[in-house]
Amino acid sequence: MPTLSAGIGEEAHCPNPPRPMSLAERGSLVIMPSYNLVMALPTGDRSRAYAFAQALGLETPGELAEDGVPEPLRVQLNEQAAVM
Repeated sequence: MPTLSAGIGEEAHCPNPPRPMSLAERGSLVIMPSYNLVMALPTGDRSRAYAFAQALGLETPGELAEDGVPEPLRVQLNEQAAVM
């Protein structure tokens, strides 16, 4: 196994200098698309689920239904993930 060797005040010599991980030119890489994730979970009590989300300070977009809960009940966790 190769080792680094250098005396005091000398530069270390590495027999196999590190190489860049990619040979692509800066700015030439394709940007990967991002996707939104929606997880569907059943709930037995919409009002309780809504109150829980509100207590955590999570956004619940949508118009309120007759029971005072948004329809569909969707809890936005962050910009790309929600629970429905």
